[in-house]
Amino acid sequence: MGMEGIKLLSLFISNLKAIGKSQKIKTLKLISKTVDLKSINLDCHSDIASIANHFFALDKKIIDDNIAKAFSILENCSRKNIEIITFLDNKYPSLLKEIYDPPVVLYLKGSAEKLALPSISVVGTRSATGKALRAAFETAFYLSLNNIAVISGLAIGIDNEAHKGSICAGGTTVAVMGCGLDKIYPVSNRKTALEIIESGGALVSEYQPEVQPLKYHFPERNRIISGLSSASIIIQAPKKSGALITADYALEHGRDVFVHEAGLSSPFGDGGMSLVCDGALLISGPHEIGKYYGFDFSDSYINNKLFYDNAKNIEDEINGYVVNYKGVFYRRAKYA
Repeated sequence: MGMEGIKLLSLFISNLKAIGKSQKIKTLKLISKTVDLKSINLDCHSDIASIANHFFALDKKIIDDNIAKAFSILENCSRKNIEIITFLDNKYPSLLKEIYDPPVVLYLKGSAEKLALPSISVVGTRSATGKALRAAFETAFYLSLNNIAVISGLAIGIDNEAHKGSICAGGTTVAVMGCGLDKIYPVSNRKTALEIIESGGALVSEYQPEVQPLKYHFPERNRIISGLSSASIIIQAPKKSGALITADYALEHGRDVFVHEAGLSSPFGDGGMSLVCDGALLISGPHEIGKYYGFDFSDSYINNKLFYDNAKNIEDEINGYVVNYKGVFYRRAKYA
């Protein structure tokens, strides 16, 4: 079976509204095991309809409409240079396959190969203190120096600093988005999104092009942030932060959860403190991650500390950081 056929079948299944995420994956696996897909021309509407009729108790109109939608998405992605990676694809991240409800389809812009790298997520609140923003940049910078891909969500605040820290270190960073890849959100982070791709990273989403950034999409995408990562580092999180959802998913997925102490010294850190009380690992600096996993053999953090400081000072200047009378960094509000 051609890859286009696999994509069309996967798109058809992913867009069925009456079936849950985990059931969609089970059905796709079942089809791949019981049907000789290589002998079927899945580029043909009638062949896909035949498989759909066999495995799904659906009205003919629903089947026809979903097949037409699958063809439309495939064409739209081709025009917009968006890659489609299905659960059956060798490029599909192995860590993500381990979670309970992985997406049937991932949409990607950038380097799909980088999804196979060892990865750790760095996440936190949009309303971060300057100290926490700096910790996010530093943590991502350090991980990238040690060839660890940094996963985050492209939100303003902690996520944005994590992406920038990785880029500045010459590393790989992946942004998981809560909308179609042709709808960069927030608009103020469009430059960061472009830099992620230009630096060899990737933008990924389970949402097809033209899907808007709806509120409920972001908790859903957090399971992918965790699913792509062997561990999650919470830099700063108030009690109702989306970063806590990522932490919950990480625990559900059997992944390690770390909390950075830089984010605990303000009301914005209440959620992180709760995680520590529940058993999350508290760190004071990124080098402790390297020591915990045993990958920091080159003292890269110490050897590159001057480079890091220079890079971060430039970053502070560019983004308009100011220091208050207590010596704490805060960021001037910027609107796009």
